[in-house]
Amino acid sequence: MILPELDKKRKNGPLTVWEPCCGDGAIAREMMSSIHHVVATDINDYGWGGQTEVKDFLSYDSAPAGANCIVTNPPYDRKLCPQIVRHALSLMKPVNGSVFMLLRHSWNTAGGRADLFEWPYRGKHTMMWRPHWFERKPGDPTPMHSYAWYEWDWSLDQTHEPREFHITRKGK
Repeated sequence: MILPELDKKRKNGPLTVWEPCCGDGAIAREMMSSIHHVVATDINDYGWGGQTEVKDFLSYDSAPAGANCIVTNPPYDRKLCPQIVRHALSLMKPVNGSVFMLLRHSWNTAGGRADLFEWPYRGKHTMMWRPHWFERKPGDPTPMHSYAWYEWDWSLDQTHEPREFHITRKGK
């Protein structure tokens, strides 16, 4: 998880994180354990009690009151995912906020998304393991895709050079 980076941002002032594709609440619940205010929304109601609103993220004209950071695992649709990233950036720009997206490690290699890797792009936090999204059974193959948290931060100086970070498993 990207919690250490969120803790650093919280030191700069109050942090309200918006999880706009919350699904069953897996990411939001993790953040709620260490961040005081998390707003969780999704286009569908998956029955998780912590979801505050059922609404399509792309239909928001502004972020929920006080939200200054978006953290989500967006749908991995080739056309929808870049729209979600661009919309998140547009919603965080007025508040000098941050955006963290959990995406495939190679997501930044598509030419049609090159503009997303200029300012305010901060960098890529590579997960040093391949996560299992579903419970594995004996004999199941290991996951074949690597993932990373991509970070954009409107509070950065425009001369900022993006960096690559590495995340190890919790406790290892």
